[in-house]
Amino acid sequence: EQHGFKTVFNALRVFKNIKRNRLRRDSDMNPLRAIIFDLDGTLINSTIAFQKMKTRVISHLEQSGIQQGWLNTGLLNQDIEARARAYLHDHKIPNTEIQRIFTTVTQIMNNIELEAIETVQAYPDAFETLQQVSELGFILGILTRGCREYAETALEKAQFQHFFTAIAARDEVNYPKPDPEHSQLLLKRLKVQPSETLLVGDSQTDILSAYNCNMRCVWINRQNSNLPPNTPRPNYELFSLTYLPEIVKNL
Repeated sequence: EQHGFKTVFNALRVFKNIKRNRLRRDSDMNPLRAIIFDLDGTLINSTIAFQKMKTRVISHLEQSGIQQGWLNTGLLNQDIEARARAYLHDHKIPNTEIQRIFTTVTQIMNNIELEAIETVQAYPDAFETLQQVSELGFILGILTRGCREYAETALEKAQFQHFFTAIAARDEVNYPKPDPEHSQLLLKRLKVQPSETLLVGDSQTDILSAYNCNMRCVWINRQNSNLPPNTPRPNYELFSLTYLPEIVKNL
């Protein structure tokens, strides 16, 4: 494997170093019962056209009354949505109209995600890892900013669907991750508490999702990259899913 012993070393190093800004300490939590996985970038890879998505969303929002230049494609999707909602509220747009505007935003995002479904490929380390943690008796769930149809189809294409008890997708909540509403929906479906749950994901959004809902977190850092400043430290950092079963055995 690309990172080999470096991955093992870094995994063990993270186990032993409890740093000031990290997420909840394991000693503060209950025994682990559930593992929540992000989808894209964690279990699968696909070529969703995010720039195209942002361009179409911003165009729709500007046509709906948001000042040109207020939004740009350099923002994350969740930041585009947050700025747009704030602008509309500040300009006294009725909630029913805001809901209508964002229903169309959801449709735009869903359509572009589904265009990429044929490009979905499972990461080589995903199937065996899911099989091992499932055999250990953990309840597994998916927390994704993809739409429900995309998530279900991608899991079927990767042959992962049988591992998971529940999914919570972007189009099932008003405020997707990292907002706690999204995580709380999945926790309710899995019938577990945050203190019994580990979130596994590849992005700052996933780490913030865990932080905002008092869950432990594993950051899958496949590219050996750095987190943005002021991001809470994940409990664990791995370059591959391969070593996840060894972590969860001890939680």
